[in-house]
Amino acid sequence: MTKPSLQPTALLLHKLAESEHYDWLIARPDQDRLWTARLWQPSGQWRELGSFELIEIPPHRREYLTYQGPISGDRGHVQRIDAGTVRIESWNEKKATLQVAMRHFSGRIELCHIAGDRWRAQVG
Repeated sequence: MTKPSLQPTALLLHKLAESEHYDWLIARPDQDRLWTARLWQPSGQWRELGSFELIEIPPHRREYLTYQGPISGDRGHVQRIDAGTVRIESWNEKKATLQVAMRHFSGRIELCHIAGDRWRAQVG
């Protein structure tokens, strides 16, 4: 379990030739790279949804907290659509409890590991 700490976060719209999704980036004080998950709902919809699924993807470099533009290797284009901070109350491999303060969403989120790379976000 980590001690509560305020960390930067960003939500990127990742556009590919045939599809688009969102990448949620969360900095952690004990990691050099960002915890990153793919999802399909913008942060302005999280409260209304109440819960949603995320797919954990490989950690990203911290530059992606502010980067917007093309991704090398013809992997599309990203646009930052939301940003702010998270207060990490706890985080382990099964569950994370976060207080999120972004432009389009503020509130508590519990991330619960489902299986493999799948997580469920519960808005509280």
